[in-house]
Amino acid sequence: MKYAICLFSLLAACTDDPRPVGRYSHIGLLDTATNRLHIAGGSDLETFFVDAWSFDLDNLTWKTEAPIPQATHRSIAVSSGPSQGLVFGGTTWEDAETNDLFAWNLQDGSWNSTPGPDGPIPAPRYKHAAAWDGARLWIMGGRENDTESPIVFDELWSKNGEEEWVSHPMTNGPGPLFRQGMAWDSENGKLWVYGGIDDENVRSDALFSYDPETQIWENGEVIGSAPLQKASHSLVWTNGGLIAWGGHATDTASWRYDIAANTWTERDTTPAPTARDAQVTALSDDGATLYIVGGDNFAEEATEDFLSDVWSMDTASGEWTQLKETGYGSP
Repeated sequence: MKYAICLFSLLAACTDDPRPVGRYSHIGLLDTATNRLHIAGGSDLETFFVDAWSFDLDNLTWKTEAPIPQATHRSIAVSSGPSQGLVFGGTTWEDAETNDLFAWNLQDGSWNSTPGPDGPIPAPRYKHAAAWDGARLWIMGGRENDTESPIVFDELWSKNGEEEWVSHPMTNGPGPLFRQGMAWDSENGKLWVYGGIDDENVRSDALFSYDPETQIWENGEVIGSAPLQKASHSLVWTNGGLIAWGGHATDTASWRYDIAANTWTERDTTPAPTARDAQVTALSDDGATLYIVGGDNFAEEATEDFLSDVWSMDTASGEWTQLKETGYGSP
């Protein structure tokens, strides 16, 4: 499939209340120094975007930022500081997977390519999972379609600054996955992995944890009810548990996993964002607020059904607040 490249969303930018057009599988980060959400790239099925936007959480307004250096679709971004992040992998405008690693400066919008180390490096991929533990970038799974037989990776990698990539064992782990959620548990020093799609295109509802110190994977046998199988969902760690949202066509509830009780609790609050997947997810530094931007609302046709709305969630109560409606580029 041929894709157009959109440098600026001109129609959206020419209004008194500019808003990015709807999109999915874009990247985004929260700049805690300026209290702004930043998004970039993504697609609406017809176009690979290279535009970038920031959303002022104080004034609830969008602003266009400098375009990014290449189309960024189905890649990941993790916050690595108050005004910076790391972007890895995804699909370029040539519709090919990449393993490029960029440092994204949210203050000036610059992207700096990080040179590859001399040692091994993760293969090109998209729809992988990623997390930041305060010092290391973690990459897990993902898919690659550039060969005759598509690959779903059964891999876990980490990278600390300028050091080489490190491959970690996957014995007793979740197996090959893409579109899974992954979050760093700063309280217990573990990675958590939930949901996703395996190499037979089957959705998973399994919950795993990985301890980097012992290099041991554990499969949590959850007590009681659990969320429906999710893919391309939001997953964050905050206040002693996980919060999962989205990634399913009919489930708009948020779910909280309590590590001590080993249980999921459904929090079905109204109002709530429409069902979607492939949205941007960002968490405030104190873990009190979860933000989502845009995504795919599972419509069968019409590109304007992709989203660019902004919502915030009180992570303690599960209550949602809509901060901005979707813009479709109409004056």
